[in-house]
Amino acid sequence: MDEDQNKKQTTRSGCLTGCLFPLVAIFVITIGLFISFEIYKAFQDAKVRNLCAKDGGIRVYEQVVLPPEKFNQWGQVNFYEPTQGENSLGAEYLYTRKVEYYAQGAPALNPGEISVKRTFVQVNRRTDMKLLGEMVLYIRAGGDMPGPWKPTAFTCPDIQTTNEEALFAAIFINQNMQR
Repeated sequence: MDEDQNKKQTTRSGCLTGCLFPLVAIFVITIGLFISFEIYKAFQDAKVRNLCAKDGGIRVYEQVVLPPEKFNQWGQVNFYEPTQGENSLGAEYLYTRKVEYYAQGAPALNPGEISVKRTFVQVNRRTDMKLLGEMVLYIRAGGDMPGPWKPTAFTCPDIQTTNEEALFAAIFINQNMQR
């Protein structure tokens, strides 16, 4: 009888060790994968910061004072039509937008894929082709461990302060708001 109990204990403890090992292995592999994705994203974010330090942000070379009817109730220019290409700012201003990809993945479809891009926007006055202002924004999207979640992103400079609306607000000044 003691021998049967001894076999049962050995079988239980053997199963415990044998059953636990695959779970621990899966956990360790998952953590390792997660860490490798995070290291890769950190590397790409450092690359974005480095590129951004060279030319990122908004630069205004000349401001244009416009009448109040050229602005909406929120103070934004009301003549911007983003679907019109180089005519997006009407007949008076040339709008140029270029996107350059350093890595072109599809993180919206697969968070594990990574996309790193540079967005460049420039505004010129058509009459003399004078450069009024420009904006450069770098974006890293994706590079996350695959799963059902949305991809992460990193922008430099901050997209809240460096975007087309901010560029237009820096170039086009409402004459009623002029100091």
